Amino acid sequence: MLYTAAYTVLRVWHEGGMMGTQMVRLSARSHGALARLAQESGLSRQAILDRAIEQYRRERFFDALDDAYRRLRADPAAEAEYRQEMQEWDGVIADGLEGVRSDA
Repeated sequence: MLYTAAYTVLRVWHEGGMMGTQMVRLSARSHGALARLAQESGLSRQAILDRAIEQYRRERFFDALDDAYRRLRADPAAEAEYRQEMQEWDGVIADGLEGVRSDA
């Protein structure tokens, strides 16, 4: 795979809370796409990468959540236990809200 000579610099928070920079090697294709996106949107390359990383993080989270529910549905005993627990929690949803109008 061909890599561009240019590096993309990312600002990252280190554990100590200090802002630093990290170099990330991008393929020529990705580097070009990033440059075009920055030019078209008026956003910085850093902002575009931040958004892309956050979107990917969320995508992975929901993929894992979907997988967990798929496994739960595949196990009838576990699914029944889960549904029973949810019914128990439904009984406490309004705890402490006596006298509060639901149409307000």
